Amino acid sequence: MVRAFYPPHLARYLDEINPKGKVPALEITFQDTGATRILLESAPLAQFLADTFRPSAMTPLQRFDAAMVTDAMGSHFVPAFYGLIREKDPEKQAEATAKLIEAIRNVAPTLHPDGPFALGDSFSWAEVMSASFLMRLPVLKHYRNFDMPTDEPAFERFQQWIDAVSAHPTVQATTASVDDLVEFYKVMAL
Repeated sequence: MVRAFYPPHLARYLDEINPKGKVPALEITFQDTGATRILLESAPLAQFLADTFRPSAMTPLQRFDAAMVTDAMGSHFVPAFYGLIREKDPEKQAEATAKLIEAIRNVAPTLHPDGPFALGDSFSWAEVMSASFLMRLPVLKHYRNFDMPTDEPAFERFQQWIDAVSAHPTVQATTASVDDLVEFYKVMAL
């Protein structure tokens, strides 16, 4: 049995599931022993699910290429996103915006040149690990007036990826609305 946790009551979640408060969490019950275990952290949890339900979906080279994308996202894009959303000083926001633009320049070369997805024609592990961050860009538009630059091929390719990811049914079914994301990030942004 598998049960996913979404913290409607944060205190219970912190006490019983994950004291760090991070989501997602997944509880598994082993049929042979009845023992349960709670799995935490997005990347290892997603890898567990991929290995469990689609163990041979990607070749070793595709896994490597996906890892390059997710590494670039985690090393460059995600810190730059949070750097900009947390920067409350308008004078320092220009520098934070420049860091996000540079982060996009670092991610774009890891994307398959023909796209539309990170590895080419198909939604992959790279999208599973990156979609939630790509879908948060409207938050930066709302709070920091950030628009994707259009003056370089890297930005065009990155936008193509965003468009493909945001149109994918799985992403549409699992992404919070822009209004909900804006509300969630209000504490960080203001």
